Amino acid sequence: LALATAITGKMGGRLSYQAGDGTMNITTVTLPVTLCVADGQISDPQPKRHGQIELGKLLLIEDHEASAMTTMDAVLTAGWDVTHVGSLSAAREIMAAQRFQIILGDLHLPDGQATDLVREIRRTGGVHATGPIVAITADNSAEGRAKCLAAGFDQVMPKPIDRPALVALLADELMS
Repeated sequence: LALATAITGKMGGRLSYQAGDGTMNITTVTLPVTLCVADGQISDPQPKRHGQIELGKLLLIEDHEASAMTTMDAVLTAGWDVTHVGSLSAAREIMAAQRFQIILGDLHLPDGQATDLVREIRRTGGVHATGPIVAITADNSAEGRAKCLAAGFDQVMPKPIDRPALVALLADELMS
């Protein structure tokens, strides 16, 4: 439902959901349309709406190729422009050159811990300091989640990656 809501929003529309009596639910999708008048001119009577998310550049920091492929497939299909790196040093280099809408990172990388990178990002105050950063981890314990959040991650995505759940989590993070 969150994915459908995000996609509908990206198209300028809205999705509403009403739980029924247990046998039927009602989902309504409202999308803007462009009208063509008789002389071939295009008329768009609805003003552009604000408050919707635009999917932009996503930085994926993941050294495990299978996890990277699964994650990239999910976010590329959803519409993000993805840059993938496999180390903290490569992440620092690319973040110095580009701005990312959201950062998604594995905790354990060949050259260190992503928690250290997130603390650095939050402390130094650059363009990524206030943007959403999501941890990817196989540690699904409450303690592991708490450590990620304490380090400055906004959300935690458990491995193995559930593609619809990942896209929903990212969309929810951007809409909050």
